Amino acid sequence: MPIILAQARDVLDQMRERTGEIAAREWNRGVAVAVQTTLDPGSVRRHRRRLRLAGLSGLGKGGPAWVGWWREQRRYALDGRVDELGTRVALMVVVLLTAGADVVGKQLAEENRQEMIRRRDEAADQGRALLARGQEGALTLFGEVRRRAPVLLRRFLLLLMDGGDRARAGAKVMRGRLRERVARHRHSRRTKIKS
Repeated sequence: MPIILAQARDVLDQMRERTGEIAAREWNRGVAVAVQTTLDPGSVRRHRRRLRLAGLSGLGKGGPAWVGWWREQRRYALDGRVDELGTRVALMVVVLLTAGADVVGKQLAEENRQEMIRRRDEAADQGRALLARGQEGALTLFGEVRRRAPVLLRRFLLLLMDGGDRARAGAKVMRGRLRERVARHRHSRRTKIKS
């Protein structure tokens, strides 16, 4: 027991900047875990089962699983052999850090939620600005078409009329050529019949 407590204290001292101080109530809970795992090696499996569940529960709302240093200590507790002293130390440390990690994890989840809301609102603002620019462009285009439509329509009609005149003149020329061919053809047939 004294070795487990001393090693747990060493680990906690190394992590103090990231994790903060451990409350007396949490320390007592950690000592209870150390005593249980020392006297009853079968309790290691029960504590590991709880750790697996603690790592999975509350992922969406935040919790210890959101905190990297807690996940690291949890991995040490889950990966070690049941009879190793280091596994018991890791179990005690994880139990000691769970309450603090839960608070930090909920803060991280809330910050993440606020960031997602901010990004969503920013994207919506950008979409609204783009839509407003598109509407403004469409109104400007519609205004230009409305302003220039009479001039453009008149030019179009003049082009059609001019094209119609050209087409009629071209048709006259084509009819004249066709008449000329027909006349030549009839004349050549008459001369062949007479001879």
